[in-house]
Amino acid sequence: MNFLRYLASKRTDYFYSSLLFFAASVCLSQGVNESTRFLVYCSGFFIYFLIRRLNLWENALVGLALGASYGYFTFLWLSRFADFTAFNLAIAFNGLMVSVMFVFAYFLYKTFPRTVFVQVFGLSVGIFVMRLIFHYSPFLAYAKAFLTIVNTTTVFDWLVPYFGSSITDILVLSTGSLGALLYLETKKKKISQVLYIYIVLFIILLAVPLLNTSPTRSAIKKQESVKVALLQGNFNWSWEDRLNRSDEIFRYYSAETKKAARKGAKIVVWPEYAVPVDVLHDRRDIGEKLAALSIQENVVIVTGSLELVTDVPNPNAKWTGYDVSLVFDPKKILLDPYRAVHPISKNVKVGTKRVMFNSQYATFPVISCFEVAYHKFVADYSNLDQPFDFFIGIANIQLFLETDGAKRIENHIRRIAMENGKYFIYVSNTGPSLVISPTGHLDYRIPSLIRESPLVDVPKIKEVSFYARYQDLPLTILYIGSFGTIFILRRRSR
Repeated sequence: MNFLRYLASKRTDYFYSSLLFFAASVCLSQGVNESTRFLVYCSGFFIYFLIRRLNLWENALVGLALGASYGYFTFLWLSRFADFTAFNLAIAFNGLMVSVMFVFAYFLYKTFPRTVFVQVFGLSVGIFVMRLIFHYSPFLAYAKAFLTIVNTTTVFDWLVPYFGSSITDILVLSTGSLGALLYLETKKKKISQVLYIYIVLFIILLAVPLLNTSPTRSAIKKQESVKVALLQGNFNWSWEDRLNRSDEIFRYYSAETKKAARKGAKIVVWPEYAVPVDVLHDRRDIGEKLAALSIQENVVIVTGSLELVTDVPNPNAKWTGYDVSLVFDPKKILLDPYRAVHPISKNVKVGTKRVMFNSQYATFPVISCFEVAYHKFVADYSNLDQPFDFFIGIANIQLFLETDGAKRIENHIRRIAMENGKYFIYVSNTGPSLVISPTGHLDYRIPSLIRESPLVDVPKIKEVSFYARYQDLPLTILYIGSFGTIFILRRRSR
């Protein structure tokens, strides 16, 4: 009876907390859509008040529920895998992320109730800590790509080349927190001078892009460029059908390569597993034709293939081998193949080294399929001894057709291009295929389920972005310095 009386006495608190939970859930889940992305800015507003209403354990549990719900709706497209591991991990990791966010924020709000900096930025500490851990972790480093509040374009994107994609989550959540503080002080009919400082700060952050302080598209276009052809064949067939009709597929891509070369293309990009046979060993005749095609048309051909390993038992009656990226050069013939270091399929063996393709017309790495999820793996290419011009990514993502997955991947690649300050050329079998500039602008996009072979002038950018060089270190120092200073000042004041 006492417990029932306790619940009855708390019904008003539960009602308001439920409303805040529902509002935060709607803002987070709908904020990932382009048409309603403005809602994500409001999420911090409702989460701020929700955290303040709950105790420590309630915050941990409510954060877990909110994060799992967000993960479910945001990554439902991962359920297309026959193995639900990726989908379940996305739900679990997002539940953990938001739970940590709630706990960190609760602790900071309670410890520093009158410190405006903490009240504004405290909500983002947990998320940044989680993303930082997975960024530098040798295990599940790709999880950073799945631990994000906002994936669409934001007004703070101009900061991504300096502080990485985490800065958008931090500032979007802080916008909501600042709105919550402004609401509280407006109710008191007295706004503190310190809060005005933060309001001015956010206005400046919003105004900087209007001042054109970052490199403009026109400035980038003036750099030396190379004409690249993107071959989206749109062979939306089963693996078995593609395997049986490999010669037909090869003839199509070969014909498109000739057309592109005669229009002026210097580099022609085929998708991952463009011809789903081993052209290095099992079907050497196709490999020889590729080399001859490159020489005859004086064009660099980038393609995805597989390399069978016959001395290893095949799990589940599937082939065992490497996911291989091949580059054929008119003068150097076949460059050193790249075997994917981070393949997604269990039956695909793990490569052991990076490869930088120094072709006749440009220098570039090839990011194979799932490797684009690894922020650090991609950024580390910029810290190798050899400068390069742009990224080329190849993929086979037909599994995610008619889901939000393709759009989610597209937005992630946009962030990767901005973080590294390089053009990113991405070619998929069924689409979408993209050319994205370092400013995040979509220079060209082939929609899904379209067969097209466009030519795009892609500028060469040798410079290394601030983020690619230092990655999450500057933002970490900024966080530790700011919150460390606050802790020290509090201790001295005692």
